[in-house]
Amino acid sequence: MEKDIVAAILRHLKSRSRCFAWKTHGGLYGTAGIPDIIACIDGRFYAFEVKQPGGKLTQLQEATLGKIQAAGGVAVKVVSVEEVKRTLDDPPVSEAVAYWQQICRLNTQINEKLVQTAQLRKAGQAEECAALEAEIDATVDALVNLKDRHSRPGKEAFL
Repeated sequence: MEKDIVAAILRHLKSRSRCFAWKTHGGLYGTAGIPDIIACIDGRFYAFEVKQPGGKLTQLQEATLGKIQAAGGVAVKVVSVEEVKRTLDDPPVSEAVAYWQQICRLNTQINEKLVQTAQLRKAGQAEECAALEAEIDATVDALVNLKDRHSRPGKEAFL
């Protein structure tokens, strides 16, 4: 039965270090479509919709899992403790997480180049400094283009 799968998953989650997990409850005071198990593990949000093997998600459950994924959480349908373990061992990267990883990578590149530019300027290497400033401009443009593609604030946020 589904309740047995939920209980086994909760036992597993509660045995893990740095894990806070609970079973959600539907009914009059619950929110429809919320996954069966919510967990925070090592600072990451997980939502598990538990089904018996062959069980199907409702449209509302599919939509809710999609919203959690869009917000950067991991939200999956599972039928066993083994599926939960696989998810925790290799969590899917949501579009939101991938976006922020790219933002961080570009910001790191910009910061590293700014430090190099200051060092070149201090050493009086104007030509090398100008070339590096052009690279910085290109990286900032890449950052702005990424933000534009994802409907995020653009260059005005940097001015």
